[in-house]
Amino acid sequence: AHLDSTNPWAVPALVACLLMVRLVRRPPDRLLDPRLVGLGLAIGVAGLARNEAAWVGLAWAIVAAWGLRGREDRGWRPVVRAVAVPGVIAVALVAPWLARNWLVFGSPLPGQAITNAWAITGLEIFAWQEPATAAAYLALGPATWLDNWVGGFAHNLLSVLLVPGAPLAVVGLVALPWAAHFRALRPLLVLALLTFAITTLVFPVQTRWGTFLHASVPAAVLLLVAGLAGLDEGLAWVGRHRGWTRPVAWLGPLFAAFGAVLFMVPGVIAHGGQARDTEAAYGDLGQRMASAGVPLDGSAAVIANHPIWLAEVHRVSTLGLPDEPVASVLDLARTFGAMVLVLDGEHGGWPARLATDPDAACLAPVDLPAPAGTGPDPFRVYRVACP
Repeated sequence: AHLDSTNPWAVPALVACLLMVRLVRRPPDRLLDPRLVGLGLAIGVAGLARNEAAWVGLAWAIVAAWGLRGREDRGWRPVVRAVAVPGVIAVALVAPWLARNWLVFGSPLPGQAITNAWAITGLEIFAWQEPATAAAYLALGPATWLDNWVGGFAHNLLSVLLVPGAPLAVVGLVALPWAAHFRALRPLLVLALLTFAITTLVFPVQTRWGTFLHASVPAAVLLLVAGLAGLDEGLAWVGRHRGWTRPVAWLGPLFAAFGAVLFMVPGVIAHGGQARDTEAAYGDLGQRMASAGVPLDGSAAVIANHPIWLAEVHRVSTLGLPDEPVASVLDLARTFGAMVLVLDGEHGGWPARLATDPDAACLAPVDLPAPAGTGPDPFRVYRVACP
């Protein structure tokens, strides 16, 4: 049910894990084995969606070293070949995207992914003139670093995996040490551990904004499969000790399906209702802005702290609002020709800094008509009044 990059990354990542299982079970005997080619294509497609495709490649290197080294007394040769061929194919597939990034941004490397490691509040993803720096993060000290790691760990484990996947994910976590001996789960296990550990330790602040969430499907699948296997083994153990004479293989899937539906349906309904309410609020905002003389007609870019919603509902070019002084926002507006700022609720120091910032006079408040609903109006709209 996730949008943006989650499923476009998850599907090829899971396909890659399936191919890893088959490659270890029956090692490739030729350079361009179709499974090696397929693995390279899967990693490349995943790389077009998310940078975490690098962890898929690293997971395969670990799995290959674990399962292929020493086969037929050839040492590391099978491992090197099995890793190099998919790697070359994956890089070739993403090469046009890397070239495009080089031409547009001056580097093929994911620069923001690196600066995300130094985030302090998470709002640095919108930075314009004041990006996150290593010096500022290191100045926080060990106590803050530890607090960030604990917070990132708790978020990734509870908010991303266990609560949305309850109750089966909880069962899967308990059964994971037992289920880890299944060879078919090893690629999933390695990829899940790599992704969880790196997002928790390297990106402890930004992971609470979705870094692990958008790459969590392999870990979620691992817990679900382990949960099903654990339920099945647990019921078999009960049957043996109680002397049951009939097989009860259907009980585990039945419990799992019942629990999944019980926990999933209310969450999906609530999530969908919240999305519809937000869409309606942004649709109403467009009518109110048109009545106030600042229509969202696409003639100029708009700055907003929820740029995706505004761009999606009204199909206008939208820039993310940096949590920086007004002068920085005015520079952003001048650079891209933006004439309007739309603020939905609070955004770091916004709107509080408008009361103290000396450049606040350059953002003129727009008097909007009352909203269609009966609740408080979360929107504030400002017109860029300085050239």
